[in-house]
Amino acid sequence: MEKSKKIIYAIIALAALVLIAYGISRGMEGRLGTGNGNDRASDPCSVDISAIILDDPEGLLSSQEDVARAMFDNYFEEYTKIPNCPEAGINGYNLVSISNVQDLQEGHFTADIIFDLQPISMEETEWITEEATIDGNWIRGKEGTLSIMRTEGGYFLVVY
Repeated sequence: MEKSKKIIYAIIALAALVLIAYGISRGMEGRLGTGNGNDRASDPCSVDISAIILDDPEGLLSSQEDVARAMFDNYFEEYTKIPNCPEAGINGYNLVSISNVQDLQEGHFTADIIFDLQPISMEETEWITEEATIDGNWIRGKEGTLSIMRTEGGYFLVVY
């Protein structure tokens, strides 16, 4: 039984790496940036994923759920800073739940999230997806997975 668990974890880790590589190669559809640090200058409606970091030099965050919650806030706060981009910008966000937190390898974990967003323009937003529902000027029940790596002194978002 222990051997089968290791195999399952290895498959999950491999799948995560493939998804990460695919996401990076696609530039996350131009919305999350390429991670080269120049994305905001070249596309003012994108968020540079390499800038989504969380400082925690003393290790004060007590759980992976706390880290995931803080990374979610850091990530979506960036979308409130692009008000002239109705397709990507948002006025508000709310984390509904964090679940299925899984260690992939030392210092790397994923967390499934469900969240709500209030886009700047419901007519022009790119945030509407099949699993979400429209509720007035909010998009509710969006789903995603955060992939987070620990570094010396903090964390960074690998992919959303």
